[in-house]
Amino acid sequence: MKKIFTGCFMVFLLVGFMAGCGTWDSGGSTSTTPPTGTTPPTGTPPTATSTNPADVATGVCINREINATFSKAMDPATITTATFTVTGPGTTPVAGTTTYNATTKTATFTATADLAAGTTFTATIHGGASGVKDLAGNALAADKVWGFTTGTATCIAAPDLGLASTFGISATAGLATAGGSSTINGDVLLLAPTPDCNATPVPATGLIGSCLATGFPPTISGTVISPNYDPAGNLATIAADLNTGFLSITPPAGPPAVGTLGGGITILAPTTLGTGSTGQSTFTPGVYISGTSILITGDLTLDAQGDANAVFVFQSGSTIKTAAGAVFPAPHTRILLVNGAKASNVWWQAASSATIETFTEWQGNIMAAVTITMNQGVSSCGRMMAGAWVGGGGAITLDRSYLSVPGQPFTPPGLPVGVCQ
Repeated sequence: MKKIFTGCFMVFLLVGFMAGCGTWDSGGSTSTTPPTGTTPPTGTPPTATSTNPADVATGVCINREINATFSKAMDPATITTATFTVTGPGTTPVAGTTTYNATTKTATFTATADLAAGTTFTATIHGGASGVKDLAGNALAADKVWGFTTGTATCIAAPDLGLASTFGISATAGLATAGGSSTINGDVLLLAPTPDCNATPVPATGLIGSCLATGFPPTISGTVISPNYDPAGNLATIAADLNTGFLSITPPAGPPAVGTLGGGITILAPTTLGTGSTGQSTFTPGVYISGTSILITGDLTLDAQGDANAVFVFQSGSTIKTAAGAVFPAPHTRILLVNGAKASNVWWQAASSATIETFTEWQGNIMAAVTITMNQGVSSCGRMMAGAWVGGGGAITLDRSYLSVPGQPFTPPGLPVGVCQ
């Protein structure tokens, strides 16, 4: 009895704490006595598991929100402009507001005005007694500090295609198939008043009979919608949504029609992108514009810098083309998505036509005012929308190519199996 009294029971008498022989978890404190008038926190201190932008990221959009995600649910009342701060250049405070998303456990700092271009900033989530805390009152053990440098681009939201979003290909001037069968994981939209495949009228039953004129009907996982088959009566709305999406990523000065998306960074001439081009093989989120054409050769890398919602827009005042290549592992054009980039957030606008040459590994959605051609061996994660501008007349040509709408399976021959994102 003497050992029991001087051990655990003695601790109970001294501190008056009903939890027995344990110590109080104060989020890093080793004290066994909670502060007077407070409820002892329980559990372990939270940690900041990721930041967005990532530490030492460069080329960050000047209107970018700054995020930190935590290991556990946080107390929203502790996430303020006093506990989540951004400074730059140097120690100059950045004015802004903070919010907290309980579902994703993410705190966000939104600057009141665009950040200065080409400037290094420091973000800090403050810990300790006066810092951020979880719902149990545990404080972040130490400050979470990271830095990033802005570029000159402005981040934008992805275009909203509305009812047109489920279509893998669309055409306002017919569909042509050549060389062999192609695969389309998604719906097909034919907007011509008299829709055709290989110059043969498309029946209400689908494409197969009409495409057999040359013997190469595509394999389609979805539905073919056209003036001959529009069970929901949505054809006019779909066409309008497609045109709205096209104009939403059109520069205000056009061409071919005046749009609403300004502030793009001019792509250096010559407008050849990819491996071997001068400083134009890697792009961070933003809007990029060429008053002439865009040609892609080799590998073009799109770096989202850890932001899964990062949007890339490439505007061409004329054509978009890729260099022809050969089957893997031989050299061919590739678009590479890294650090969270998704094809669903990559948009290519051609004021005239787009030609994706042999064995290109394409990523992103093409919206062309006129025609789109996918040649032999092309694989694409993303939509191909020809004649997307209301004044355009766009045909689609498929030659032994493979395409998936974001969200659909992606199983092109000879390439890794996955899901188009």
